[in-house]
Amino acid sequence: MNELKMIYERHSVRSYSDKKIEGEVLDKMMAAIDELQQESGIRIEFRESSRKVFTSPMMKLIGWKGDPGYIVLAGKDTDELDENCGYYGEKLVLYLQSIGLNTCWVGMFKKGGLDIVLSADERPVITIAVGYGNDSGKPHKSKTINEVCDISDISEAFRNGVDAALAAPTAVNQQKFKISSVDGQPVITADGKGPFIKVDLGIVKYNFEVGYKNCNE
Repeated sequence: MNELKMIYERHSVRSYSDKKIEGEVLDKMMAAIDELQQESGIRIEFRESSRKVFTSPMMKLIGWKGDPGYIVLAGKDTDELDENCGYYGEKLVLYLQSIGLNTCWVGMFKKGGLDIVLSADERPVITIAVGYGNDSGKPHKSKTINEVCDISDISEAFRNGVDAALAAPTAVNQQKFKISSVDGQPVITADGKGPFIKVDLGIVKYNFEVGYKNCNE
């Protein structure tokens, strides 16, 4: 999989067909989920219907259609949980794009509708709609490099990382992050406050890493 290519091909999809995920595609998705659970230590579970989960009236206002499956990311309630869910969730999202599935990060989910049993020290952080879209989505409006990075002289790899970070999905397209350099190493931090800002930070960090490591692809 060319993850850098997936970053630019993948867009949030809010309208889904009735086609269910099955066969080889389902097997590949479940294998990826199992692998990422082992790697991350967070709970990642797939359910085939989101009808009882995506019930907010706001969903219709953003053009939501269909009943895609969903993936819930949850775990023990630590300071790192939200960022880890964003980081590993983005890794999964890019893989799902590569096997022909469409996705959308969804923060407006009904916790009581989740078909998942959590222990007392766990909490659900975010969900990801997954299925076959009626369209491929479209690119979001983006900030410029200078708006998120105050370094005037950056390497090709660093610039490629910033470009990939700017292509990352963030809650309500807030893009509240800053990218700087300390002792020659990139540092990505949240810039202010906003909904799911720590989840966004994890997503942005993953995209930056992919761009930074693959600047010649």
